[in-house]
Amino acid sequence: VYQCEVVVNTSPPVMATGSVTLDVTVPDFMVFVSPSGPIQGAMVGSPQVINCTVSTVNGVESSSVMINWMRPGGGSISNDSRVTISPTTSGGNTYISSLQFMYLLKGDEGTYMCNVMILDTIGSASVELESLTVPAPNVSVTATSSLIV
Repeated sequence: VYQCEVVVNTSPPVMATGSVTLDVTVPDFMVFVSPSGPIQGAMVGSPQVINCTVSTVNGVESSSVMINWMRPGGGSISNDSRVTISPTTSGGNTYISSLQFMYLLKGDEGTYMCNVMILDTIGSASVELESLTVPAPNVSVTATSSLIV
């Protein structure tokens, strides 16, 4: 509560007071990604899903929750034929967005960031996709014999 008092020096003095009450609500929320920790040893060519989960303490309108995925180097990720971002789904006080790779490329290594904004409050979580392995090629050898006379 803020109060203001005004006194005008007249004869007789004139006094006026007023008050204002501000009620500020800050959304409390946590952001985490799964799998957590670095994702190591994923196979090039295999699919990979990274989930971003937002848990709020207070109920928040789903239209107030914005989840954005950022690629290594800071560029925004958008859907293409290989990488899709699922729409944000909600269940109670939990919101989930998934970053889905149809297949991984060696160039996908790096830190992926899930940025969340709820009513002008920002939070984020990240995960490192590292040490992607290239599958060994399938090589078959057929033995033949020949007789030299």
